[in-house]
Amino acid sequence: MRKRKILISALILVGGSLLLGGCTLPFLSKSASLQVLSSPRATVMLNNKIVGETPFFNAKMKPGNYDLKLVPVGQGDNIFPYQTQLNLKNGLKAALNWNFGASLASSSGYLMTQEAIANRKKAVLMIISEPSGATVKLDGQEIGTTPLQKENLAPKQYNIEIKAPGYQAEEIVANVEAGYKLVIKAKLGQGGENLQLGELTASPSATPTPAQEVKKIEVLKTPTGWLRVRSEPGLSGEELTKVHPGEKYPFFEKKNGWYQIEYAKGKKGWVSGSYVREVNKNKETQTTPTPTTSVKTTPTPTPSTNE
Repeated sequence: MRKRKILISALILVGGSLLLGGCTLPFLSKSASLQVLSSPRATVMLNNKIVGETPFFNAKMKPGNYDLKLVPVGQGDNIFPYQTQLNLKNGLKAALNWNFGASLASSSGYLMTQEAIANRKKAVLMIISEPSGATVKLDGQEIGTTPLQKENLAPKQYNIEIKAPGYQAEEIVANVEAGYKLVIKAKLGQGGENLQLGELTASPSATPTPAQEVKKIEVLKTPTGWLRVRSEPGLSGEELTKVHPGEKYPFFEKKNGWYQIEYAKGKKGWVSGSYVREVNKNKETQTTPTPTTSVKTTPTPTPSTNE
C-alpha cells in the first residue's frame, strides 16, 4: 500500500511519509513555508533555480507563484521528473511528498496545505484526489469519497487512507488543528509499486551470504531526530525500536515504499523510505548492522513523522 504531473487547480501533489510516511505541518512562522520530500532523492528547482535537494524545507518563503521542478538524483532519464505550479500565500504552510514512477501514471504523491480560518475553534479537512471518487478512511473508518470536506473535526492527529480500484493506496498521517483548514490533494499511482531509492540501478536481494553485496540504507535527518522501525511495512505495524540519522543498516527488501532492515543481529523490521537513502554497496561477509555514530541533531521546524 503506498503512499512521492500534478495540476495545482485540480491536484497539487507530491511526494512521506511525508510525508511523506506522516507529516505535521509546521506553524512556527507567519511567513509562507514549503517542505518537499521525494523518493528517490531529487534536486529541487524553484523558478528554474536550484535551491537544494530533498528533503527540503524553507520556513521563510516569499509569497507568490513558483514553478516547482523535481529531478531525481543519479537516475538519468530513467524516471519521469515532476513539475507543477505552486501559489504560496502569506501564512500558508505547504508540505509536498512525491514518489517517482517510471511514468506519470505510476507516480504518486500529495500536497498538504494549511491556513488559518475565521473560526478559531473549528477544524476543517478537505481531501481531493486523482482519480476522483476515491474512498477515504479516517482512523480506519470510511467517511466518503473524494472530493470531500469534513468540518467540526476534533483537533488531533489522524491516519488517512485514500484508495481507488486499480491504484496504489495512499496513507497519510496529519494533524488537523483548531482554527485551520487542512487541504490534501493526492494523486494515486496506477499499477505496481512505485520506484524507490535506487531501484532502477539495483534490484532487491535476498538475505546476504558471504561474498554477496550487502545493500545498506542510511537514515536521513528527521524532524523528530529518530525514525520508527515497525514490524510490518506500513503505519499499522507495531513499533519495534527507533533508529537515528546517520546510522546505516543492511536492507533486504523494499515494499510499498518501506525498507526491511536488520537493526540488530538477527532482528529485522521496516522503516519508511521517505527518511532513508541507499548508500554505496560494499562487499561484506556479515549482515550485522554497523551503525555510525548517532547524530543527535536538534529537530528543525519541519513536519514530524510517525513512521
